[in-house]
Amino acid sequence: LSAFRKIGTGKNRFLLESVEGGEVWGRYSILAGDVRGEMRFADGAGAVTGTRAMTLAAKEPLGALREAFAGIRAVAPPSEEARPFAPPPPFRGGAIGWLAYDAVRHYARVELPPARKGDGGADAVFLFPETWLVFDRLRSRIALVADTDWMRFEKRGAADAWKEATKRLDGLE
Repeated sequence: LSAFRKIGTGKNRFLLESVEGGEVWGRYSILAGDVRGEMRFADGAGAVTGTRAMTLAAKEPLGALREAFAGIRAVAPPSEEARPFAPPPPFRGGAIGWLAYDAVRHYARVELPPARKGDGGADAVFLFPETWLVFDRLRSRIALVADTDWMRFEKRGAADAWKEATKRLDGLE
């Protein structure tokens, strides 16, 4: 819990616990913070807010998420300074979020009451954190993960984003 308090300063941080087969404790605890962006799909439209705001053309939540991830395709170059974690943690970054129950209307023919426009409810919300801690209880290890800031690649190069992510890792360590 003390690591969770330190992982990020914003309100959007989270703790995920793995559980397999009804075990009493899970192998992994995954903490994330310092959210750089959010993808929200509501009222038939998707948008990304945060470091790089964009309006999405997709007409359903998972299509909007795929469109938001299109900007991630530029990957930071590998570096000799990368610190290996063997085996790699099961989750090394990406988006964390949820689909609302009513999102089923985008994917299946079901009888649901009509969606209310403008009720403030979203069909999907996904966060893009840039800092992760992955606790592996089996091996007594902690992986520190810093995503490159892909939302700023248009203004800065991938190499600069890699250097900044490495600097964040050093601070987190």
